[in-house]
Parts: sequence; C-alpha cells; structure tokens
Amino acid sequence: MKNALRFIFGLAIVFGGSADAFAGPSAAPVGTERTQPWNAETSDLEPDASIIYGRLPNGLRYAIRPNHRPQNQVLVRMTIDFGSAAEAQDEQGLAHFIEHMAFNGSANVPEGEMVKMLERLGLSFGADTNASTGYTQTQYKLDLPKADSRLIERALFLMRETAREISFNPAAVDRERGVILAEKSARENFGFQSARAANNLFYPNSFYATRYPIGTAEVIQTASAERMRALYRTYYRPDRIKIIVVGPVDPIAIERELVVKFGDWRVDPPPLGAIDQCRLDTKRGVSAQSFVHPEISESISV
Repeated sequence: MKNALRFIFGLAIVFGGSADAFAGPSAAPVGTERTQPWNAETSDLEPDASIIYGRLPNGLRYAIRPNHRPQNQVLVRMTIDFGSAAEAQDEQGLAHFIEHMAFNGSANVPEGEMVKMLERLGLSFGADTNASTGYTQTQYKLDLPKADSRLIERALFLMRETAREISFNPAAVDRERGVILAEKSARENFGFQSARAANNLFYPNSFYATRYPIGTAEVIQTASAERMRALYRTYYRPDRIKIIVVGPVDPIAIERELVVKFGDWRVDPPPLGAIDQCRLDTKRGVSAQSFVHPEISESISV
C-alpha cells in the first residue's frame, strides 16, 4: 500500500502540464510529437506549464517534468493500459502474473539478472524498484538515486525489455506460481474479505467486484506460459503505454532516448479500445449487508 501511495503521488505531480506552455528547449526531436496534456479537456485545473507531453509515431505517450526537489533524484514510470478487468473468466490473475514475469528474464536480461543489474546501479528492490497491477493498468516504477545519463539510459532499457521482451520461460513461470500463491494467501485476510463483501454490495456484477487483480488459485496454478505470452503480446503495445520521467533532466535528451528505445516498435493490428470501466445501475433501491469478523471493529457506512 505504501508503494502504491508513493506511485500515485508520483503521478499526481506529473499529470497536469501543457506542452505548448513549456518554455524550455525548442522543437521536439525527430521521431517525436509534442501534444496537449493528457485528459486536460475533462479538467478545470490549470495545466502545469513545466511539463512536456509528447507521443511517438507508434502511439507511445510520454510526459517529462524537469524537477529539482529532492535534489538529483529521477523518477521513471511506465504504465500499460491492461489490468484484471480485461481478463476472461479463465485468465483471472494473469495480468498480475505477467507483471511478476517482468523480473524473471527477458530477451536481453537473463532470469535473475534484472534485480542484480538494478542493485549494481544503486537501486534497492522494493524501495526503488516496484510494480503493481490494478483493474485497468499495470505500473512499473524505478526511483533512480542520481540524474546520471547512463543510469537513465539503463532505466529506459529495462522499461523496453519489460514492455516487449519478457521471456516467459515455462520453468520460470512454474517457479513463480508459488510466489504468487503465497502473496494471494497473505493478502486475502479479514480486511480483504470485508472489502470484498462491500464491493459485492456497492458494485454488484461489475469487474470491480469480481475480477480481483490477484486472480484465482486455479488460474495461477494451471495457466501456461504460452497463454501468458499471448495476453502480453495483445495488450503490451506502444499505443497503450505511457512513460513518465521526473527529475533534473534534459527533456530533449530524454525524448531522443525514448526514440532510440521505443521508436522502432511497430504494431499492425488496430487499437483495442478502452477497457470496460464498470458501469453501475444508478436506479437501484435501498439495500444493506453486514460482514462479521472477530478482528474487525464495528463500523457503519452509508
């Protein structure tokens, strides 16, 4: 939860800017296009003029915010518009499983080497390196300890490996099943049970109440590496990806590096469209439900 809140805060300082108002470097580098702020048309908040928003020809979007507090720290984020709400009944938990496999080998990073590589760069796994899967997004984060061009290049290299090159070695998949089942067991405590009961009342028959990102034990235990790879290839595509960089950086240099790392990625099929956003029945009558557990204090929510 702490890491999730840190990530949300990190996004909050980025999602409000205007490319047109940016007063820094002039034209965008070849292979990039400056754009308006994401979702600005639906907000009455004044855009943050210090943020550069852009897009590559393949649809990948990015936001760069020059920032000097805390000193010499760079945050790199990558989000993919894919989560548990997009899973079929027999795929529940695979979006989260794919997130785990990002740290278990890719085309250019052997299994077990990604964490070691990050540690050699000065990052701590968990504190500076993390990921999370939700209903409609999967998020990867790197907190870099210094604004070093080589370090930033390695961070974007790892993001590209995660975005397109995960190996899904069957033996590695089998080894990870126990890790995820243990995570599922630890998470599904009385707090989770209480929240599930509330979701079933508030949002019945929606993905929010039925497609929990942790998934089902049956799918986690039996899903094949090929099934995961197929989902990965379907949803991990440039037009569903955003890259965010915040820190004392040269935006032009970051844009050029994004072109180097992601510019040659092409996807032929048409866009997939938005994930179901859980429409609710607003004409429901009054209803109530109780949940009882000895570890939970009494409360009433209306």
